[in-house]
Amino acid sequence: MNLKVSKVLMLVAVLCLGTVSNLFATNCTVTYVWPVAGATPPTAAQARPHNSVVADVAFLAADASCVLTHNMQLPNATGANGIPKISFVFTAAGTAAWTPFFAFTSATTITLDKNSTAANTGGTIRVVIERPAGVVK
Repeated sequence: MNLKVSKVLMLVAVLCLGTVSNLFATNCTVTYVWPVAGATPPTAAQARPHNSVVADVAFLAADASCVLTHNMQLPNATGANGIPKISFVFTAAGTAAWTPFFAFTSATTITLDKNSTAANTGGTIRVVIERPAGVVK
């Protein structure tokens, strides 16, 4: 095999592997809206004076789950008590339905599972994470 053919085959293999790896991506895009704006979540100091964190979460069809950081420093035991309160609304949706599932994963994070990686299940949802207005015990 000559060197030119070998280089072409290697390039084709690299391009194919890159395409295949992108098909199995499982990362969503989180854009925080309140109390900060952008890709970086609020710090504990930024979250402390507020009772909510708002984020837009964009999923591709192949995306499975995502971690949202609220940094409200909520005790781990409160997840079983419905704290924090989580609400969401679809702001864009693919043609196939999916239902988000939220898990209280730590005192500072929530995990959002899309529960489907079927075709056309992409979309964007606005998530509002709220803590009680009073002191959390």
